Amino acid sequence: MRHVVQFSGGIGSWAAAQRVAAVHGTERLTLLFADTLVEDDDLYRFNRDATAQLGVDLTVVCDGRTPFEVFADVRFLGNARIAPCSYWLKQKPCRDWLTAHADPRTTIVYVGIDSSERHRIPGIQKGWAHRGGCASRWPSRPS
Repeated sequence: MRHVVQFSGGIGSWAAAQRVAAVHGTERLTLLFADTLVEDDDLYRFNRDATAQLGVDLTVVCDGRTPFEVFADVRFLGNARIAPCSYWLKQKPCRDWLTAHADPRTTIVYVGIDSSERHRIPGIQKGWAHRGGCASRWPSRPS
């Protein structure tokens, strides 16, 4: 089984990567990072440190535009209610990578969220359902 962690550089995806590595090892682990080209320098540093600690290369996908370029291209004023940049800069590049490189029958995709983000679970499941299913799989806590 292949294990792909949607690796944002946040604490949730870092914890998910740690748990997946502890339970399943790192041989078939992919850390998939969607670069928006406007992240803080410390996020890139954290990603380098985290991947080095795990011994897993970071797989980076990038649309090539910044959120501001997406706003101009889709003729949309950025706001907190709807985020076309998340679709174009994160979801689509990651989905395209998964379509090209991962068989949904033998791949589990992990999204690290914390307890304050549980409201996101239905949307995440719905968003990945047409890829061959999305099970609510939470790796066991390492002993």
